[in-house]
Amino acid sequence: MALEITFIILLFLGIFLTALPTIPGMAYMFLVVLIYGIIDKFETLLPWHLAIFGGLLLLAILIDYASGLIGAKFGGANKKSLLFGFAGLIIGLILFPPFGLFLGLFIGVFVGELLQMKHHSQALKAASYSFMGILAGMIVSTILAIAFFVTFLFIIL
Repeated sequence: MALEITFIILLFLGIFLTALPTIPGMAYMFLVVLIYGIIDKFETLLPWHLAIFGGLLLLAILIDYASGLIGAKFGGANKKSLLFGFAGLIIGLILFPPFGLFLGLFIGVFVGELLQMKHHSQALKAASYSFMGILAGMIVSTILAIAFFVTFLFIIL
């Protein structure tokens, strides 16, 4: 039972890591579950359970990287502005981790919209929606991390 409690605590930490921008909390949680399975010799945690956890991980990764761009699209950004936003996201992440993700995406979408000869209010709207998209993505990823945690509890307890 001590093994289970240790891994429950380690997974619980993963929920908080998921709520932080650019910290791979779900990847950490998947690694914790994999290590538990190896230690347990996959007696309690079966290989198909890993497939479920892997699916949650992939979904969280998709949401993390796409949510800001989807938000910008809802804000009226065009395809070129989304490319500028994606480039800004990558550059911001490299230059100013972890918060460069927000700033880079915002500036990239804003500049992309201005270069498309759109009014600055439309550019600001699209850029703001990109920021809101990232925040929404963080909330959804945190919910997925909680689902990950609860699923693990049901399997091992």
